Amino acid sequence: MKINQFMARALTPMVLAVGCWLAFGGCIYDVPITEKPTRKVDPHFLGHWTSQDGKDKMTVSQYDDNHYVVAYDGDLYRVWSSDVAGTPFFSIQTLDTTGTGTNGQEKFVYQVWQLASDGTLHGRSVQDKIIPQDIKSSSAVRKLLEKNLKNLELLGDDGVFVKDK
Repeated sequence: MKINQFMARALTPMVLAVGCWLAFGGCIYDVPITEKPTRKVDPHFLGHWTSQDGKDKMTVSQYDDNHYVVAYDGDLYRVWSSDVAGTPFFSIQTLDTTGTGTNGQEKFVYQVWQLASDGTLHGRSVQDKIIPQDIKSSSAVRKLLEKNLKNLELLGDDGVFVKDK
């Protein structure tokens, strides 16, 4: 499926990305896509979510106007929007001190998340075969993402979560 088709199926760009690199095999980077958030928190995405297969649970909380804190599999993550050329990417930062990157900051995962019309949350991680893990600047990450927006290999498999009632 083309990335644009995937985005067209979504009603609302997700202002949420979850530290699901364990569930979806996201690649780990030393820098975020953007240093600062590109959007504010959307309250529709706060709460408890369960993976469609029922194996994974996460809690999404608002930290401030621009950041989420996500509890997933016993770990905490800071998440913010990092839009690139109108595409809703998200920078996910581990708050686990064992995940410290080479720049003295915690490591990051890049994902695209969309909320579908049926209320399910679909997430896909950026793949390191397109955006190499040894990239050292946010500016370089954004340039590569923009260059590869139409590349079908940019994003990995679709992971699905359902909001708990």
